[in-house]
Amino acid sequence: MSAAASSRAVPRKAGSTVPVLVITAMIMAAWYAACLPMNNDLPQLARVTGLAERYQVSWAIERPVLPAPHQIVTELSRS
Repeated sequence: MSAAASSRAVPRKAGSTVPVLVITAMIMAAWYAACLPMNNDLPQLARVTGLAERYQVSWAIERPVLPAPHQIVTELSRS
C-alpha cells in the first residue's frame, strides 16, 4: 500500500446522519424513562402521587441513583 493510498479519506455515505440521530434519540428516551424506576426508592418520591409529578421529581433530585442526561450536562458545565 502506498503512502498516497493510506492518506486518502474514507468516503462518507450520504444519509448516514439520520440513523445516528434516531439511535441517539432512542438511547436518550430510554435513559430518561429509566430514571423513575432507578430512583423510585428515594425518600423524595415517597409523598409524590401522580406519574408526571414522579418523573418531574425524579429528574430534579439533587443526588439521584441514576441522574438524567441534563443533570450530567449541568454538572459537567459547572466543573
